[in-house]
Amino acid sequence: MIRLPSKSRAFTLAELLVSLGLAGVLMAGLGSAVLLATHSVPSPSGPANQVGASAPGVDVLTTELYYARSFASIQPTSVTFTVAPRGADAGPETITYSWSGNKGDALMRKYNAGAAVPVVNNVYGLNFSYNKLARTSTQTVTTTNTSAEQLVASFTNWSGLLVIPTSTDYPVTSTQQISEYFQLNVSPPAGATALNITRATLNLKAVAGGGPSFIVGLYKPSPALAPSTTLLAKPVTVSSSVLGSSYAWTDIYFSNATITNLSQDYCLVVSAPTTAYGCCVQYLSDTLLTPAEIDAMQMTSGNGWGPTTNTNQREVPFYCYGTWTTAVTTQQTVTDYYLQSVGIQIQLGRGAAPGVPLNTTVEVYTVPKVTGL
Repeated sequence: MIRLPSKSRAFTLAELLVSLGLAGVLMAGLGSAVLLATHSVPSPSGPANQVGASAPGVDVLTTELYYARSFASIQPTSVTFTVAPRGADAGPETITYSWSGNKGDALMRKYNAGAAVPVVNNVYGLNFSYNKLARTSTQTVTTTNTSAEQLVASFTNWSGLLVIPTSTDYPVTSTQQISEYFQLNVSPPAGATALNITRATLNLKAVAGGGPSFIVGLYKPSPALAPSTTLLAKPVTVSSSVLGSSYAWTDIYFSNATITNLSQDYCLVVSAPTTAYGCCVQYLSDTLLTPAEIDAMQMTSGNGWGPTTNTNQREVPFYCYGTWTTAVTTQQTVTDYYLQSVGIQIQLGRGAAPGVPLNTTVEVYTVPKVTGL
């Protein structure tokens, strides 16, 4: 069978018009896509480029905040904290980020004692915010109180003595000393933890032609009631010029005489810095009618303290004053604050104008305590 060649078919006018319309729609779509892609490319002064330029500095800030161990200062435009040791020493590193508040100034970073250096330039606004967690607990709190000064020991005369005792002068030198052994006349108040001896008062007078000063000390006694070499208060050197030619009560003030042994007994010792007489100390004596007393006077002329018998027959009149330290324990509700995160809002400049504020929040990994901040 013989096949005849077929004739080629051409587009009709209607088909051609439809094709051109579809092509126009397609080209319009491609043009819109190209326009959108063009607008998506950031401008040199746009926010995206600003973020990119500041990214290294902000990244260091957020990383160091995340690993902060403690905070020394938390302010709206500055923050100071410590991180783990980074150098050869074992001490923590202290870091401060701060902004002056002046538009266009840089965010500065200070590392330990080094100079502050800029880490983000052209800052128009900065605000740190702090998310703190409050934790309340009941704690045992001990506070101390100091009482007013009060008389804690004294001797002026024997009780019930029917005769007037003999008053005797005792001039003191570096080798001729006098001591009065005594115990407290009062009981410690409830909760007392220490007695602070503030002053002693003695009946003293000057010695004509004597030395320029005398010394008063407070010592622990020996078993024989004489003073040992163990000080309870630093000896006080007093100018003899404060004394008159007749006996007068003279205050001797002690410093740092804190006694924690509340059953402690004492020896009040008067001497002089040289062999020249420093002052005269009055003492009372009665060899017949004095009752048994705890207090006991001792004297020395460089050959040991005495007397060793009838120690109640001689006494140095004195007053001793002090304050009590007492401890009071109470249960108190205490609220502590712990830093969970730091919010950072930073606004960078766009030429001479501020850009869009950028916000981020940094979790503080250690959640450190920030009580009082």
